[in-house]
Amino acid sequence: MIHNILRNLGAIQEYGIVSLCLFCAVFTGVLAWAFLQRKSDLDRMAQAPLEAESDESPEPSNSHE
Repeated sequence: MIHNILRNLGAIQEYGIVSLCLFCAVFTGVLAWAFLQRKSDLDRMAQAPLEAESDESPEPSNSHE
C-alpha cells in the first residue's frame, strides 16, 4: 500500500536522491574543512572559552532565591 502511495505522488523519489546527495556533499565538505585546519588555529579555538575577559564579570543569578 505504501509503495503505491509513493508511486502516485509523482517525483517524490527525486527529493530523496537530491537530499542524500546534498547531505553527502555537506558532510564531505565539513570533514575536509576539519582535516585541513592548522593545529595552531585549533589550539587557539580550544583555549578561547577558557580565556576570561578582564572587563566582564559574571552577574549573580537570583533565580533560586
